Amino acid sequence: MSVSLPGDSYNYGVLDMSTEVSRFFRLPDGQPFLVFAELGAQYEFERPNDGKILTGDLSEVSPSPWAFSLRSGLRMLLNENLQIEATGGYLSLGQDDLDVWEGKLHVSWSF
Repeated sequence: MSVSLPGDSYNYGVLDMSTEVSRFFRLPDGQPFLVFAELGAQYEFERPNDGKILTGDLSEVSPSPWAFSLRSGLRMLLNENLQIEATGGYLSLGQDDLDVWEGKLHVSWSF
């Protein structure tokens, strides 16, 4: 005996684009660092359920397939093999009643 259950299948497609502008500075002791700003756009060209989602009161809404982001931060090479990057950003420009923030600290050790 075998039981067949229909499977659920969903497709999701997204196009993510961004551009960064940066400027190189030096601290008074000569330590170099890079300050940057990034502007991004995200387009969800294929979404499950035509993009409809449930809200907290269980009503359906369809948010925009477009979202824009703004990030800024700095990168610094502390010595020959240690780099840090600190970034903060707002990722939900263009989405009504949604606030998505991001904070990131990235430490890279070369060996």
